[in-house]
Amino acid sequence: MTSFGVAIAAGATAALALGSNQHPVQAVGAPPAKPSTAENTLPALSPTVPPVRAVLPPVPTPRAVKPATTQPDPARWSNQQLASILVMTGAKMGDATAIEHAAEEGVAGVVLFGPSSPNLAATTSKARAIAPRGNPALIASDEEGGQVQRLGSLIYPLPSAEVMGHWNPARITQAAHDYALRMRALGVGMDLAPDTDIAIPGYFIAAEHRSFSNDPRQVAIDVDAWNDGVRAAGVLGVVKHWPGHGQANDTHVGGSTVPSWSVLQRRDLIPFTVAFAHHADAVMVGHLQVPGLTEGSLPASESPTALRTLRAQAGASVLIMTDDLSMAAASTTLGITPAQAAVRSLVAGADVAMACWAPVDQVISAVTQAIDNGQLPRNKAVASARRVLTLKTHLAAPH
Repeated sequence: MTSFGVAIAAGATAALALGSNQHPVQAVGAPPAKPSTAENTLPALSPTVPPVRAVLPPVPTPRAVKPATTQPDPARWSNQQLASILVMTGAKMGDATAIEHAAEEGVAGVVLFGPSSPNLAATTSKARAIAPRGNPALIASDEEGGQVQRLGSLIYPLPSAEVMGHWNPARITQAAHDYALRMRALGVGMDLAPDTDIAIPGYFIAAEHRSFSNDPRQVAIDVDAWNDGVRAAGVLGVVKHWPGHGQANDTHVGGSTVPSWSVLQRRDLIPFTVAFAHHADAVMVGHLQVPGLTEGSLPASESPTALRTLRAQAGASVLIMTDDLSMAAASTTLGITPAQAAVRSLVAGADVAMACWAPVDQVISAVTQAIDNGQLPRNKAVASARRVLTLKTHLAAPH
């Protein structure tokens, strides 16, 4: 894992180094599938590129975060402390009580939802102050741009990824950096972006304008450019939704089966492979059933085979987190609760189970019980806790 102090121009430099015409052929290893079938045919998109923003709002001074003198040793923690740091919850920005309670419990993080709150910076500051020493909650938000942007009214609107996909990499990096500086000033240190899926017309991601391109190589370049920008500003980016949500339905409302693993390997996996080679720090796993990869009705977020495969691809240090296990595809369509889904995902190999709309105390209790009874091996929980703490230490460092 690399330092967050990456030069802003690194996105453009890395993209050009990947190959001519901004195609990272050498970084991938295997060529993509030829568009010979319906599931591989990706028609061109034609969004309008807006003019460059001439004047940005002033950047507030980011609040200083004093790092712990030493990183805590989770091997010495109780099972409940271990369980807490493996859980990510959600809260409305104005619900200071919920945010502060989660932080005090020592959770991995809190995902913010609207409506926006003018008191957000004060809330996140207090949450850091009351968290266990050396274990502040990662305050996270979906800041992709376009329709997926929680902090837009507090910062400013961003174009959609589809629009930004027509910019050059340096411009994407600069836009990400400028926006992330303002995120950090609000106390938000994790961006649940960039969306690393490819755009396939007729499916959820393309309909929401959330993908940079229908070309997996171009998505790879733009994802790296975005990550370079937020990292230079001291914010953690998360590539999502592995192994590729481009040809999936909306998993908020039901399960979804994507094309076979062999298809994903030569198409949807390309941007993720490049992102991992470019030292992405965290990856989010989607609730996707993949023929040839996942077992039975299990989505990738709860599949031992899928998560073992992801760990081998991403490397030992990358943080693996699930998408929200409160979504139907991860829990209700499988006949289980989000708390049960959290246990299942952690046992399968995720480091962090995100359950935004389940009571956080219930989720922590379920994970604690799983460690107590050996369902979730304690050594596995400790290894995941160390990955979480490493990222928290990076975010606490000055930038």
